[in-house]
Amino acid sequence: ALTRTLEDGKRTGKLDLTSLVLQTIPNQVFVVGAQITELTLSRNQLTQLPSQIGLCVRLRVLVVSWNSLTNLPHELCRLHALERFDASFNQLTDLTSCLSKCVALRELKVNDNKLVRISAELCKLSNLQHLHLQYNQLSALPPSLCEIGSLRTLELAGNPWLSPPIGIIYAGLSDIMNYLRSIHDPPQSVAAESSIFLPPVNANGHASTHSAVSSSSSSSPSHAVQSS
Repeated sequence: ALTRTLEDGKRTGKLDLTSLVLQTIPNQVFVVGAQITELTLSRNQLTQLPSQIGLCVRLRVLVVSWNSLTNLPHELCRLHALERFDASFNQLTDLTSCLSKCVALRELKVNDNKLVRISAELCKLSNLQHLHLQYNQLSALPPSLCEIGSLRTLELAGNPWLSPPIGIIYAGLSDIMNYLRSIHDPPQSVAAESSIFLPPVNANGHASTHSAVSSSSSSSPSHAVQSS
């Protein structure tokens, strides 16, 4: 049955290995990997994706939902044609920043995992339109996410959010992006300390033209404090 499926996949470019109780991906898949544009491995027993996944350079769709994946291989960065990646319903705790090199990505589904952080590198996915992060363990979105101007869908329910605050989370995409912009590129204070330079007065009561001191200087050394 697998041989027949592989033959069909080689012919059509679409390989569906759903619900085959796979614990590993058969090596035969990677023999035809360079010809596959869609690979579905949902509802199996996979705990990891092998590095050979990087051989499937023509992949536009990769679906590995409903498995037991705990991490993603860095070789995913070779999938420059990838437009849709579905890794929902797994055991992922972190997203490899390597995904930022999948520049054609339009949809990323990593909902229902155990994610605790999202890499700021995702802001490089300039074509991303749909991002599904619901039902993880996320408390903060990277402010740089506001740089993805193509984003149309951002699913965030079921996380213990602190930043943005939960009220903004439920206000919708526009409010979320505005909040992220406000902390990503905060406005410069217009109340910056100004320095007024006054010339010192000599013994004759005339201003000296040879030197000047700042009115804000003192005998003790100055210390810069950066606001956090």
